[in-house]
Amino acid sequence: MGYAERIRRNAETPLVCEAADSVHSAAENVGSIVESVGDIEDAVNRDNASCTPRSASEIIRNVSASVDSDYPNADIVINEQDELRLPDNEALSCALRHAIENAITHSSETEPVATVSVKSLSDTGRIRICIADNNPPIPKCELDAIHDRESVTTTSHGSGVGLFVMKWCVESLGGEIEVKQTQPGGNQILIYLPSVRPAAVSLASSCDAC
Repeated sequence: MGYAERIRRNAETPLVCEAADSVHSAAENVGSIVESVGDIEDAVNRDNASCTPRSASEIIRNVSASVDSDYPNADIVINEQDELRLPDNEALSCALRHAIENAITHSSETEPVATVSVKSLSDTGRIRICIADNNPPIPKCELDAIHDRESVTTTSHGSGVGLFVMKWCVESLGGEIEVKQTQPGGNQILIYLPSVRPAAVSLASSCDAC
């Protein structure tokens, strides 16, 4: 990136300047992918079973605050119907961060809006987190790539690996991810996670406390 910037500053023709821009852009994409691969490694290598459950609202608000500091013009709306608990670990935070950032960065609005909703699903006992936007549909090649691992090539996916990071982070927690398109426009990233119950207090502990 540094060399490309140096060439661009000293370019004597538009063609050379355009080539330098292409090199700089490609280097940025590689850097982003390397960072995403690091996120995946952290997620799959971390001991998720030892994570302490925390309030879903608190976890989502902490992630939203970190994203909001990078995108001050964005509006992140959080809706929670019930007081729920989720595993407090980097894998979940990473998946949420990527989903919210994608909703913001792919918006054409000057003040993008991302809505995060969380609720308990009584029929499955799982917790569903929905990150919704009003953006154009996610390209089909991106969606196909996360469902068919065998067919992934350098041309079968888009410019990043954000959906891969979300998918693998969520799966490392025993959950799954789904992507839906909404009408008249927009996308929903749906994250399904097993419910987390507070640890029961043992009889011995109760007697000791007495």
